Amino acid sequence: RKLAKFQQAQKAARRKKVMAEAKALLPTITDCTGLVEMECKAGHCQLMTQAALASPKCSEERLEKIVNVTEEAGVQDNEDASKAVALLFEIRAAKSDAYQQVNA
Repeated sequence: RKLAKFQQAQKAARRKKVMAEAKALLPTITDCTGLVEMECKAGHCQLMTQAALASPKCSEERLEKIVNVTEEAGVQDNEDASKAVALLFEIRAAKSDAYQQVNA
């Protein structure tokens, strides 16, 4: 019973720490996510990510850290966090496509 209380308190402390880290990190990624624009045509919208993907401000390592922390903190609904997820996905998809082309 004491172990369960300790584990619950430990979990709560971890959640609080991760939430604070996410809140601190999110403002630091706006120099990257600010390069992502939304383009809407005929009711269909998509993220325009070319400028962000070309920028050194949007490194895979930096995006991965933001994505991991915001997911763990449960704040992935944040606009900047969502853009970071999209950018990281595109970087990884491009790497996967390139790898498959080289090894085809």
